[in-house]
Amino acid sequence: MHIVGKIFLWMTLLCGVAAVLLTVKLINVRNSWMKQADIVIPATQELEKQLEQQEETLEKVRGELTLLQLNWDQPINAPNTSTDINGKVTAGIGTSAGFGIQREANAPAPVYDAFAVIDDVSTYIGKFRLEGARPEQALLAPTFQTSPQEAVLWPQGTWRFWQVIPLDGPARVAKLRNDIAQQNELLRKQRRLEDDATKNVLQAQEHLKALDKVLFGDFDAERLANAPENADGLLATIQDEERERDSQSSQLATTRKEVFLANEKLMDLVNTNKTLVAERSGEDPDKRLAEIPE
Repeated sequence: MHIVGKIFLWMTLLCGVAAVLLTVKLINVRNSWMKQADIVIPATQELEKQLEQQEETLEKVRGELTLLQLNWDQPINAPNTSTDINGKVTAGIGTSAGFGIQREANAPAPVYDAFAVIDDVSTYIGKFRLEGARPEQALLAPTFQTSPQEAVLWPQGTWRFWQVIPLDGPARVAKLRNDIAQQNELLRKQRRLEDDATKNVLQAQEHLKALDKVLFGDFDAERLANAPENADGLLATIQDEERERDSQSSQLATTRKEVFLANEKLMDLVNTNKTLVAERSGEDPDKRLAEIPE
C-alpha cells in the first residue's frame, strides 16, 4: 500500500473514532439535561400546590380578621326584641344573620352592650351575655343585677347590640395581622421559587433544543462546505463520513488488488521475455540478463 493511502486511511479512522466519542458525549449531556428537567418539573408542580395552599390560608385568615372586626365595629339591630321579668332578652335575630355565633368551641360567650331604640333614639340598657342562639332568635341574660320591677320597664321592639371587645381582642387582631404579613411573605417566597424553577425548566428546554439541533441538524442553519454538521446534524454527518470512509476503504482495496494483478502480469511478462531471449540466443536467459549492464 502506498504511504499516502495509509496516512489517509488512518486519518479517516481517527476522525471516525473522534466523531463517535463526541456523539456519545453529547448524548450523555442531553440525557443529563433531560433528567434534570424531569426533576425540576415535579418540583415546580409541588411549588404550585404549596402556593395554592398558602393563598387559601391567607384568605382564611383575612376572613377571620374581617369577621372579628365586623363584630366589634358594627352594631346589629334586632327587631321584635322582648324581655321577661327575670331580665332575659329574646332578640329577634339569630345565627342566620350572623348574630350569636360562637367562633371557637371553648371560647367564652360573647357579651353585648344593649340599647333600646325608640323613635330612632337609643337608650342604653346594659351588658348582656349570649346564652343561646337559633337561626331566627337569640337568648341573652344580663351581666348585672336587675329586679322584676326594672325589667318590665324595658322597652319592647327594636334593640341594638354592640359586641364588647374581649380583653384579648387587640392581641387577637395583632396576631391575625402578623399571620397575614407572614402569609404574604411566604407567598412572595413561593412565587420567587416558582419563577426560578420555571426559568430552570425553560433553560433546560432551550439547551435540549440546542443539543437536538447539534445531533439531528438545524434546517435554518447555513450549510457550510467545511462544517456540514451545522445544518445536517452531527449524527448524519458522522454517517456520511463513515460511508465515505467505507467507500474509500473499498476503493483502496480495489486499487491494491489492481496493483497486485498488475505486478503478477509484469512478472509473467518478465518470465516470457526470459524464455524468448533464451530461445533466440540458445544461452541461459538468467546468465544473459546478468551480463546486461544495469
